[in-house]
Amino acid sequence: MYVSNGTPQQLADEAAAILESISDGFFSVNADWQFVYLNQRAERLLGVMRHEAAGKSIWEMFPGLAGSTFEPVYREAMREHATAEVTAYYPEHHKWYEVRIAPTAAGLSFYFRDVSAQVATQQALRESERNFRLMADSVPQIIWIVMASGEAVYFNRQWDDYTGVPIASSTPADVANQFVHPDDQGITMTAWAQAYEHHHAFHVEHRIRSKTGEYRWFLVRAEPFLNGEGRIERWFGTSTDIHEEKTVKMALEVAERRHAFQLALADRIRPLLDPEEVTAVACELLGVRLGARRVAYAEADDSGATLSLKRDWTDGSMASLAGMSLTLDDFGVAVVQILRAGRNLVIDDVLRESAALPHIANYSALGIRAVLAIPLMKDGRLRAVLSVHDDAVHHWTDEQLAMAEDMVDRTWFAVDSARAQAGLRDADRRKDEFLAMLAHELRNPLAPIGAAAQLLSMGRLDEGRVRHTSQIIGRQVAHMTHLIDDLLDVSRVTRGLVELDNEPLDMRHVVQDAIEQVAPLIQARRHRLQTFMAPDTTRVMGDKKRLVQVVTNILNNAAKYTPEGGTITLRSGIRNERVTIEIADDGIGMTPDLTAHVFELFAQAERSSDRSAGGLGLGLALVRSLVELHGGSVSCDSAGPGQGSRFCVSLPRLADTAPVRSSGGAAAAAPAGQALHLLVVDDNADAAAMLALVLESLGHRVGVEHDSHAALARARQERFDACILDIGLPDMDGNELAQRLRAQPESRDAVLIAITGYGHESDRRQSLAAGFAHHLVKPADMDQLTAILAQVARS
Repeated sequence: MYVSNGTPQQLADEAAAILESISDGFFSVNADWQFVYLNQRAERLLGVMRHEAAGKSIWEMFPGLAGSTFEPVYREAMREHATAEVTAYYPEHHKWYEVRIAPTAAGLSFYFRDVSAQVATQQALRESERNFRLMADSVPQIIWIVMASGEAVYFNRQWDDYTGVPIASSTPADVANQFVHPDDQGITMTAWAQAYEHHHAFHVEHRIRSKTGEYRWFLVRAEPFLNGEGRIERWFGTSTDIHEEKTVKMALEVAERRHAFQLALADRIRPLLDPEEVTAVACELLGVRLGARRVAYAEADDSGATLSLKRDWTDGSMASLAGMSLTLDDFGVAVVQILRAGRNLVIDDVLRESAALPHIANYSALGIRAVLAIPLMKDGRLRAVLSVHDDAVHHWTDEQLAMAEDMVDRTWFAVDSARAQAGLRDADRRKDEFLAMLAHELRNPLAPIGAAAQLLSMGRLDEGRVRHTSQIIGRQVAHMTHLIDDLLDVSRVTRGLVELDNEPLDMRHVVQDAIEQVAPLIQARRHRLQTFMAPDTTRVMGDKKRLVQVVTNILNNAAKYTPEGGTITLRSGIRNERVTIEIADDGIGMTPDLTAHVFELFAQAERSSDRSAGGLGLGLALVRSLVELHGGSVSCDSAGPGQGSRFCVSLPRLADTAPVRSSGGAAAAAPAGQALHLLVVDDNADAAAMLALVLESLGHRVGVEHDSHAALARARQERFDACILDIGLPDMDGNELAQRLRAQPESRDAVLIAITGYGHESDRRQSLAAGFAHHLVKPADMDQLTAILAQVARS
């Protein structure tokens, strides 16, 4: 430290030199406030010379101090003989002064400077900050400033208004944890770290929680401010509410993805023909789209209690459930009730689902930790369930739920369509096979008939050969008639044109008559027929002819498809107030696929590899239709090929009140009487000639016409006892011809007999209304015609 050893004058000079060298203005006053000293800087700042101020007080020199901000500070410093500081505006000079006061032995010393420029700058800064805050608070965005560390510097009023919480976080992670949606925190912190590392703008879209607890989407942007060393000093950012735009955009994106999934699903499954392949492909497509572990599509049984899975899809991390059957109750009654009510089942974690916890072992056995199940309801019944599985906790989104719902509906439609197409293809195949069989069956009798006709045309046969040839023709015609009758029966029954002649019947009589009809076939094939009849009365209300046809067809079926020497068992019984007839054989049996279709039209020929059994496969279709007309049901089962078959007919039992018709054969045909004069009218010349030959061989006198008008004219010239007319005549059909014959006096009393190919009940009613007494279907039963003519002769 320098210590001067000079005289007092020298010391004073040194002090003055120091005071003159400083940049601040300096003056001192004594206890009476009179100026003692002013340096040159003070003269310039105050605009006064030293000699002008000498001996004067500061209050005289600067009257503006009185009442100013400076006065109380100055007086207190003098009074307390203490240091003081003051910065204030002096209006007379239009300047701001910063003054520091220090006490001296004689009074006070003042150091001051003109700080007008600094004050103006500070005021401008404050004004700028005020304007900034006003602007920031007026915009709809949240505006914020944080330090490089993330410490909050400024958040505008919009933040407080939205969140209801003043910002008090010190790091970005604090802000994210407190306010950002949990699903968005990861992407937010990743974007922040990248922006900080690379010194580029921060940009992210995330959801921020409001004071009501609602989350809304915001677009967040921030720019870094770098210091002179190129380091981030702070961030200036905005958070803009984009919730409406974002939700609309997200909805459009979801709709586009959903539509793309629908198109992809439709394109993939449209060409598929196998229902199982449809479900497998649909499960795979959904699983890949959802990023699932396993997708299974299962169909429910009629009770809705069991699900059957044919094929499923997995990503390889979970085991396949293909081929399994699952009982829904094993997964919780409450869970099942949701599905059976047609509601979606959404479980993010089975360990947190109270309804599933009691059955957690069943979920664990299948590796299920999270499950999404979509029920498919049709006609108020659970038909199928789509299940999406995960082996870890999984939050199922609305978009995933919507895609799964799309998959269920579209897959069911595609499966249903594939099955329908398969059914059509199968029906078409069976139709083709039926037509081939029909051609085969019709050609069989035509061959011997043609050969017999050729043999007869040679004219060199003795009476025995002629009789044998005639018998061959008769048998083959009877066979063809049986085939055609079956076809007509099926047509009438399936179109609802059959009218039952119902009466109380004892099924024992029906069974007896059926056995009589089938006995020749059973004997020819050397089968053993065992019958076990119920001791109780097996009474039903039905049409005896049709019920005999039912039992006969089933027995015929058993006899044909059982190898020679087999056993056929017939049992009758009472079960739940219904009469049952069971017919079992130890024949060739059936596959499960055939048992499912055996009562359908054209379902024949799969049962045997050859055509030796014959027939058109119509008999069982007739059986089902006729049994259902009687309010009953018929079923079929077989243990498989070579294991025989069993058919069961069930009919409503009738109470023991009404009398029952006894079994009896048809009345014997009346013997032929005297010769009759007959008129045969048929446009088929061969048919007319053959019928005339047969009638003449019986001793009758026969006239033949092929035209209706010629027949009318001949009936006026000759008196006929009976006229045998075809219905399908050209120009004038048989019904109109009959009416005209009835109108002519010469033929009014003739018995009119229709022989026609039209055999419906409506055809019979129409012919009787036209005046016919009898209606026979071609080829006519000659025994029946002979009996009619015998009755005409007697009358």
